[in-house]
Amino acid sequence: MTNKSTQAEKVYDYMLKKIVNCEYFPAQEMTAKEIVDETGFGLTPVREALLLLQQNGVVEILPRKGVRIAPLTEADIKEIYKMRALIEPQICMEYAQFYSRSKLFDYIDKFDADYDRSDYERFQLDVEFHRFLIDIVDNKYLNSLYNTLMPAHVRIGVYEAVHSSTKHIDDNIKQHKDIIDAILKDDKAQIRVSLMYHLNYALAYSINALGNKKSE
Repeated sequence: MTNKSTQAEKVYDYMLKKIVNCEYFPAQEMTAKEIVDETGFGLTPVREALLLLQQNGVVEILPRKGVRIAPLTEADIKEIYKMRALIEPQICMEYAQFYSRSKLFDYIDKFDADYDRSDYERFQLDVEFHRFLIDIVDNKYLNSLYNTLMPAHVRIGVYEAVHSSTKHIDDNIKQHKDIIDAILKDDKAQIRVSLMYHLNYALAYSINALGNKKSE
């Protein structure tokens, strides 16, 4: 691995965190020079990082202008949750008996501590849990899909956090624990019900948050 490649990875990690945490807001435009000045890295690693961010769908490269942080649209949100609804319930139903029971109980403890986390940490835990659910398949193509999908999921979650309430956090914790309970019982019908309820709830909340932002 070359030094420039290492620098590009650092720029990528730095920008991705700021994008998913909405420190770079949706549709914000930036020049490569601004990123160079902000990160302290050279133009070559910055350009390499931007190409990778573009491949992962979180920035759009604007010829001769710079980059734009990918906007969040209702269509994007619906597509992401539709894809997750097609994949996650089916995997959990088929592989319920193979999940580590100790890890599932660990996640119960982690979700109980959600109130003490920042918005970014809370949604990172959400991503970690859902990645745990699909990683049971050990399929490189599925993993590649989720590597692209989940940063967008976190970005949507952090974006909606502006409109979060204690009730929303309560609901989210309960929904995750209901999913875990259904898996522990290997109750396939309840696994589907609890996961679909959770995904539909998150979809509706995200679209509502986006609508609230537009009306401000």
